[in-house]
Parts: sequence; C-alpha cells; structure tokens
Amino acid sequence: MFQDFLKPVPFLRFVIALATGIYCSEYLNKSTVGVFFAGFVLLFVCLLFVFYIPSVYRRFSLRWLCGVFILLFLFHLGVISSLLSRPLHIKGEYEVEATAEVVEVDVTYSGYLRIVVTPHEILSRDSVPVGPSDLWQIIVEPADSSFIVPVSSGNKIRFKTRLEGISSGTPNPMAFDYGGYLFRQGISCSGFVNKDDFFVESRDSAKGFLQRIKEASSKAYGIYEENGISGKQLQVLSALTLGMRQELDNEIKTWFVHSGVIHVLAVSGLHVGIIFLFLNYILNSFLPRRSLFRLFFVITVLVVYALLTGAAPSVLRAVIMLSVIQTGNYFRRQSNIYNLLCVSAFIILLIQPSSLFHVGFWLSHLAVAGIVTFYPLLHRFYAYRNIFVRSIGDMTLVSVSAQLGTFPLSLYVFRAFPCWFLVSNFFILPLIAPILVLANLLIVTSGSDFLSSLISGPLEELLTFMIEMVEWLNSLPSAYISGLWIGGLTMLLIYSFLITAAGWIYSKKQNVYKTRFGFFLADNCCF
Repeated sequence: MFQDFLKPVPFLRFVIALATGIYCSEYLNKSTVGVFFAGFVLLFVCLLFVFYIPSVYRRFSLRWLCGVFILLFLFHLGVISSLLSRPLHIKGEYEVEATAEVVEVDVTYSGYLRIVVTPHEILSRDSVPVGPSDLWQIIVEPADSSFIVPVSSGNKIRFKTRLEGISSGTPNPMAFDYGGYLFRQGISCSGFVNKDDFFVESRDSAKGFLQRIKEASSKAYGIYEENGISGKQLQVLSALTLGMRQELDNEIKTWFVHSGVIHVLAVSGLHVGIIFLFLNYILNSFLPRRSLFRLFFVITVLVVYALLTGAAPSVLRAVIMLSVIQTGNYFRRQSNIYNLLCVSAFIILLIQPSSLFHVGFWLSHLAVAGIVTFYPLLHRFYAYRNIFVRSIGDMTLVSVSAQLGTFPLSLYVFRAFPCWFLVSNFFILPLIAPILVLANLLIVTSGSDFLSSLISGPLEELLTFMIEMVEWLNSLPSAYISGLWIGGLTMLLIYSFLITAAGWIYSKKQNVYKTRFGFFLADNCCF
C-alpha cells in the first residue's frame, strides 16, 4: 500500500532528503560549509557520470545507484542552503556606534520602534563580526507618544547601542523560542537605543523591487485610513489583506484565536484562492482559458500578491500549487495532488530553508493534505440535492477535514483547542471573499471620492460584523480549552493512525473514492 502511494509522489523522497539536510545543519557550524560544498560538487559529477553512460542508468540492477546519488545530492543541497542563509552566531556584548540602512520598521504597542537594519559601517572601537547577509534588530525609544514612524525602508541611520548576540533556545521547554525565531530570520544581534543616540542621516527611499512592494503595502494602508476605516476595523483589514498582523490589538487577536479562525488573519491559501478566482472571473470575459498571456498574467499577479503580504509559507504554497496547476492545464497535463504538495514544500525549502521550523509551513500543507484525504471519505455520508444544504455540508466537511490534518500538530504546538471552530468557520469564512474584493476595489477606485465612499461603507459594515461575531464566539462556554498536552511521540502516533486508517479505507474502496476532488481543491485553493 505504501509503495503504491510513493509511485505517483516522487517529490516526497526529494523533500525528505532536502529537509533532512536542513535539519542536520542546525547541529553544524557555518565553517563546515566548504566541506559540504566539496561533497556537493563530487555528487554532481557522479550524477553526470551516471547519466552520461547509458549502460549504467538503463540497467535495472543499477537504478538504485542513481537514486542514492540524487538523494545525497539533495541532502548536501539542504545543508549548504541552510548554512549560507544562516547569520553568524555571535556571543557576548559589544558597545557600538554604527551606520546602517533600514530594512523594515514596526511600532510596538508601547510606542517603541522595532527596526531591522543592514549594518554598513561600525564606528566604535568594538569590532562586531558581521556576515554578508546578517541583519541587526534595534529597539528605539520613542521621541514622543505620538506613534509616528520617523524612518522608513531605505533610510540611512546612525545609532549607539550595546549589541548582544542572539541566542536560541529557552530554559523553559514550553515557552516560545524568540531568540531562535529571530536567528532564523537572519538577525544576528539585538540592542536597545536611547532616543538621544538615534539619528537619521538620509531619507533616501528604497530602490529594490521588494522595497517598492513594501511601499505599495504602506500606500494601501493609507488608502484604508483616508476612506474612514479606523480602529479595530482597520486593524483587522490590514491583517487580512496586507499581512500586517503587528497592527492587531491583543484583545482582537485573542478573540480570533479562541474562535478558531485566526488563520483568516494570516494571509494564506484561502486569500490567494479568492484572488485567483476573482482574476479568472474577470479574464473569462475577454481571454480564452488556454492563453499564454493569461497564464503569465495570473502567475505574476499571484507572485506580487505573495510578496505584498510578506511571502508567508502558506501563501507561497498556494501560489506555487496554483502556478503549477495552471501551467499543467495550459499544456493539458494533470498531476497528483500529493505530489503538488511536495513540489510546493520542495520549492519553499529551497527559497527559505528556515521554513522547515515555521509552524505555518507545516499547518498549511497538512491542512490541504487533510482536505484531500478525508473530504472524499466523509462526503459519502450525505448526498443532498438542495444546493443550500449541500453548500453547508461541503463547508462543514472541508473544515473538519482540515482540522483532522492539523489538530495533532496544533495540540503539540499550542496546547489548546477551539471547540467552536465549526460555527466560526460557518459565519466567518463566507465574509472573506467580499471583504477582499471590496478592499481591492477600494484601492483601485481611491481616486474617486464617490466610488470610494460607496465601497468603504459596506466594507466597514462587514468588518464590524466579523469582529462582533468573533467576540460573541469567544464569550461562549468552553470556547477555548487550554492546558492540553501531547508529546512529540503521541503526535506521530496519531498521524500514523490517521494515515493508516485512511489508506486502509481507500484500498478497500478504491473504485468508490475518486481523487478528482484533489484537483478541484488545488484549482480553487480553498485553504
């Protein structure tokens, strides 16, 4: 049974080899990258040798040799990509005065500025080791209480601070490893800066493509404000459409978490799928379905949207899957949905090796795998012709299937469970599509006061209803059960049971359950 599953999912082996290399690199020093690079080149030469001689790779008894070389090659690739993307591990503290370029800036709830910078010149006597791609994080004391951001991406600044190396690991095994999180974001040092030791030397705007994308995100936020959307509605809208979750008030975030719909505020495949369907609906009016221009236009819009919202693993997964499926449809080819998930994971790990340790990476892929696996099994328990009843049933089963794919990992990571997630999804998910469409129309029509006022009113009403609904759901009895605990072994046993049970049912009912739903799901990207 397991062998039959692996045949149409060749990328699963590739993902496992690459992920193993990334994981093993956590226990290696960055200085060992040269050794693994030499092994990488040697394996590449061996692969060329194997494929160059037909008598080797065509012989059935020697096919395993080619497979071993490929897996070892990907293992070394994972180690090298992870080590190269990792900042220097710095120990101790350094008194520094330095100039730097601002990469990103956020305002904390207390008004302090969290600025990520690229160091340019160190002016103090302490020599801080700096890698070619290392970043520093500085927390700047606010000059006043007005929450006005004095710098933006691309600005040149000068500051004095006591820098401390980022250390991963936490003395409390149940606590969040914030140091490890920063380190995997490429940040090697962090320091606090007094307002009198912070100076803006130039306000040059960022020139790069990614920085311009961030500027576009800030302009969209400004358009929301100009059209009267403020307070909690603005916080939710900016998180839902632009990925600005740092704007969220703790109370609102708690409501969404306890209601089981926090995933709608983390821009994900659901949002990408809605944008994709909206684009296709518009393009259907004047472009054929199989058009090269249409293919490139849709993929370009999805990639730009992913960058605009921060390129989270869930967004990248949806964009990659939709791009592969649309390309396959153009060439009239189809693929196994599980293989598409593995292709998505493989590309994401190549681009961002640290995603392997990002819980969003796993939850996103497990949610889709859960829907593809369990929805066809559950769907047979009802068959209503009434379109309203069928829609409610489909939404319920999709939510349950996604929960089956993610709840063991959620219990292991978050130690809690939202009991009213079905009710929450029933009321909240239908609001996402109209909110996204209205938000994009508001940006497009921002030059017209009349059209903007027509759109901003209904948009604000939908946001208000969403916030009131999650607040009510949070107030229900036993809305959020915390303190649950399962270990890593228990989590793996639960997943083993779910996979074995699903595999056994599919093997018994192979002619009944079809996998075409997987292609429909990926084409519409429900999650």
